[in-house]
Amino acid sequence: MAYFPTYHHFAPFGIGILVGYFLLKFCEDSESWSIPSKARFIFWLLLPLSSLSILILAHFWNVAQEAGELNKIIKTLFAAFQRPIWCLGIAWITLCCGTGKGGVFNDLLSWRGFVPLSRLSFCIYTVHLVPIYIRAYSIKYTTSWDDYYFVSIQKFAW
Repeated sequence: MAYFPTYHHFAPFGIGILVGYFLLKFCEDSESWSIPSKARFIFWLLLPLSSLSILILAHFWNVAQEAGELNKIIKTLFAAFQRPIWCLGIAWITLCCGTGKGGVFNDLLSWRGFVPLSRLSFCIYTVHLVPIYIRAYSIKYTTSWDDYYFVSIQKFAW
């Protein structure tokens, strides 16, 4: 279970803190943050594409891991760099859109059609623990925390 330990999320947390710092520092004065256009083009190619490649590689990694075809070096490298690479792509998009240099992504992500969806997702985020606690505290027997239990909680919450 690679999701539960908090130290697995240290790199994405640190990347998010750095992006927040840069946005705080350069969001008011986006002219002071200048990257040459060639470097910006390369970053726009490499970072979001690497994030998308992590999504695709995760599927193949899971299939190969179930079949037992991965050696320890590949397992370790993928597990170590999966989250930071994903976060670097998202951080680049966030940094560019936050400083007004996002171009088409900024226009797409600022579209007014996303406002109801964002409000709905925030509402679900703030309320989702109530059905989970109701389900968890209404069970009268000891529960094993396995995949079936999490899926059943998810079904109950919807």
